[in-house]
Amino acid sequence: MWTATPLTTARFVTSTSIDETIVPDVSGVLTHLYTVEVDHDFRRWLTAIGKFTYGTLDYQGDGRFDKIYSIEGDLIYKLTRSLWIKARCAATFSIPIS
Repeated sequence: MWTATPLTTARFVTSTSIDETIVPDVSGVLTHLYTVEVDHDFRRWLTAIGKFTYGTLDYQGDGRFDKIYSIEGDLIYKLTRSLWIKARCAATFSIPIS
């Protein structure tokens, strides 16, 4: 985590996993995900979060290889410490390479 200002933080998260699949003749999917997330507090009670994710899916035993792109934006309005209203807008794209 990197704190750009007292009100803005940035994070980089990466993960690798072996996942199940329903594709015939494929033993599993090797998944790599890379995410960059930026949070900014406009006020103590209003926070915006932007997130971009890039990932690869390598289907083992098939030769198929996909790329994933995802972008997401959140706006959080904190009414009280325990009651928040959250709005989210997200889009995900999958591009088969081979």
